[in-house]
Amino acid sequence: MLFEKKILVVDDSAAVVSTLRTFLEIEGYEVVVARSGAEGFKIAKEEHPDLVITDFVMPNINGYHFTKMLKADPETADIPVILISSKGDKVGEKFKELTGVIDYLTKPFTTRELKQVISRILKEE
Repeated sequence: MLFEKKILVVDDSAAVVSTLRTFLEIEGYEVVVARSGAEGFKIAKEEHPDLVITDFVMPNINGYHFTKMLKADPETADIPVILISSKGDKVGEKFKELTGVIDYLTKPFTTRELKQVISRILKEE
């Protein structure tokens, strides 16, 4: 299968990663996975994905610090980021202001909601 866009999923939950990977691959995206913010930053620099989907609550380097690291590095600053979090309704707007993420989804969200956000960000129909 030929993928046109690459998405990096950064989440410490195996269940969330598995669900996102399955959905995104069905939608035709190449998916790379990181289980922590540190690993996510390393992979983002190596792979330069078209989009990053990150969780907020992760051990060590959480989604906030991970996104700040991405945006501070010239090699990764232009990669759009979507935050997914069970705390999205509490932190989403503030997170957008402080880090420059493009959008956020509050868990649980539907695959339709995710597809709409991804399509808008990547300008796909």
